[in-house]
Amino acid sequence: IKAAINGRSRWQTRWMWPNTGYGSQNEPIIHFGLGDAVAVDSLEIQWPSGITEHYEGLPMNKYVEATELKGIQPIEFQQ
Repeated sequence: IKAAINGRSRWQTRWMWPNTGYGSQNEPIIHFGLGDAVAVDSLEIQWPSGITEHYEGLPMNKYVEATELKGIQPIEFQQ
């Protein structure tokens, strides 16, 4: 993800590993701390298949779900 944080354009990278050992799994959520950023400049997703997708204009402080070759959709969590 790329955003202007503290006045400087910065890239942040996160990796998602669905499981880390026998019988285990991890929460499928990736969080980015964007500090004082007012917008997400761009998001790049590199899928295990080798496909790379680019997105711009994502909402701040919201959850989105990315699906390979199907884009990004906002999601709401039930509380």
